[in-house]
Amino acid sequence: IYMATLGGTGMRELATLNRDKSEYLKKELRKAGFRIPFDAPTFNEFVVEFPTGFEQTHKRLLDKGIVAGLPLASFYPAMAGKYLLCVTETVSRNDMDELVREIRS
Repeated sequence: IYMATLGGTGMRELATLNRDKSEYLKKELRKAGFRIPFDAPTFNEFVVEFPTGFEQTHKRLLDKGIVAGLPLASFYPAMAGKYLLCVTETVSRNDMDELVREIRS
């Protein structure tokens, strides 16, 4: 129903918003020193590589209600240290900035 209420123009605007937010978070994570292993343009989701030991930070953030991505190693062992992040219209710039701050701390 949600998508139907948006209509064609609304869907395009939503897609653009989600792409822009995703690209913003990728840029901020790069600036913070994290590697984005796949350099293709993204829509809502992208992969980021965090340093060894990030599992503890990931758990700490989950305990605070902050989802710092889905660890991919349990699905793809070769993707150890890589996390799938998702950005949608429900995620504010403040949320993204807070995520980057928390990951860095």
